[in-house]
Amino acid sequence: MADVKEALISKKRKQADKELLSAINYGLEEAVGHAGGVLSGLSVKFGETDCLMTVKAKIGDNPMVAFVGAPSLRDCFRKAEQLAWCDELRWRADKFRNGSG
Repeated sequence: MADVKEALISKKRKQADKELLSAINYGLEEAVGHAGGVLSGLSVKFGETDCLMTVKAKIGDNPMVAFVGAPSLRDCFRKAEQLAWCDELRWRADKFRNGSG
């Protein structure tokens, strides 16, 4: 029984790794494009128990940011990509790139 459980865990990890590689390898960029933006960068901050990603994009002529939090870097990338594909990222004006921050 333990072998079956280990096989399932291994399969889930492989799928999660595949999704992470997809997100890193243009998946997030394509998803942001689908949402009407052009990915211009991202930054990541780590807490003791979580990760916060700032997704930067240009939508029209406006520099924008969206924030995505998750327990790990892998989960941040996966969540950001999924939210972008579903048009559910909450874009805000990037105060620092607009020169007003």
